[in-house]
Amino acid sequence: MERVDDGEVSPYLVDVLEPGDEIEIRGPIGGYFVWRPEMGPTLLIGGGSGIAPLRAIWQARTDAAPMGVIYSAQTAKRVIFAEELAQASDMYVRVHLTREEHADYRHGRVGEADLSEAIEAVKPQLIYVCGPTAFVESVSQHLVGMGIDPRALRTERFG
Repeated sequence: MERVDDGEVSPYLVDVLEPGDEIEIRGPIGGYFVWRPEMGPTLLIGGGSGIAPLRAIWQARTDAAPMGVIYSAQTAKRVIFAEELAQASDMYVRVHLTREEHADYRHGRVGEADLSEAIEAVKPQLIYVCGPTAFVESVSQHLVGMGIDPRALRTERFG
């Protein structure tokens, strides 16, 4: 188990939990969502390991359903599916790093300018946001503040 200093769960698991302690585990918080190509252009926004469930969606994409991905990770070493994202020339992809600068990625948190750029490029009918609670809440608030209809948002968060 790796301890992430500002993580929501790992400090407890590493510093407090003892062998033999019982814990209750619950699934992700948020609505159950499914994507099908006929749902149209879609923007996927993932933070950390929240990119994993979004991968199934971009792998199912078709020419009829343009798709974009915005992904935020702490460091280049933590970019999940880095090679697959780098080779996805048929969809809009932007990867952000929050804790280091790297020539291949944007630096900093995902903000309104980043979201506006992606929305302009993809023109999504649906936007899926998945990741840690603070990330999902921040991105969702930006989107709604930009005038995105909350009914077009699908969220899944963990923490």
